[in-house]
Amino acid sequence: MSDKSGKPERYIEDEFRMMLRVEFISKYLKDAKFCTELKALDNDFNKPIPSNESPWWLVKRQVPQWAHVISAFCHRWGLTFEDNSGERSIHIWCARRRQHVELREPHW
Repeated sequence: MSDKSGKPERYIEDEFRMMLRVEFISKYLKDAKFCTELKALDNDFNKPIPSNESPWWLVKRQVPQWAHVISAFCHRWGLTFEDNSGERSIHIWCARRRQHVELREPHW
């Protein structure tokens, strides 16, 4: 079954679910405490982390301490989705932030 656009129903459900999550998380990004804790989460973990392309199951396997820190953060803020998209989003943000910081720092 599909809608008028011809997209399969499952695709439409996934797209709608993602839109709701984006809206949900965007509300948190307006909260100064959330943003401060998010930056601290990344700054406080001084070990290397997998790239932002790594699937969440691989992140959990490669760096379980990092995965635990992210999961605790997500639970504290209610970003608990069945497919771990909250955790994956936080990991992607931190990995991209680290890459951006590394590119901006001078290489001596």
